Amino acid sequence: MKEATEKEVADREGGQDMRRRDFLKFGVGTTLAVNLMRPSSANQRPNIVFILADDLGWRDLGCYGSNFYETPNIDRLAQMGMRFTNAYAANPLCSPTRASILTGQYPCRLRITMPNGHLREELLDPVVPSSGPPSQKAVTPQSRNRLPFETYTLAEALRDMG
Repeated sequence: MKEATEKEVADREGGQDMRRRDFLKFGVGTTLAVNLMRPSSANQRPNIVFILADDLGWRDLGCYGSNFYETPNIDRLAQMGMRFTNAYAANPLCSPTRASILTGQYPCRLRITMPNGHLREELLDPVVPSSGPPSQKAVTPQSRNRLPFETYTLAEALRDMG
């Protein structure tokens, strides 16, 4: 069976393709318009909904052409809203990506490069071993498995904003 292209899938599902630059233009314009039209209030807080789907490939959703997985609810959201056709992930692994989202920093800067956040032992000061096993040609450095306490996170920034 021939796989559908992104354009064919978008046309079939009724969704609209939106490039990142277009989204940013639209988002900034809409935000400015909404903020200029409504009366200002110091007590208003942002309402943020962030959905993160771990280990989800871009072709794993029906709205992006999957014939294997059935994702009717996500397909309906995509049809009613926006679809992102160009994306970037800070890391292909879960823990480094989550750390990046929480802090706005690259995983390598945080020294969280492996999906080891589930490990019971805290490793906050990883090192590069002087030598590795004879069967490996390269030395594998350790990876933090927790954010350092002093790391400023998105949650703290939102709290500080009220």
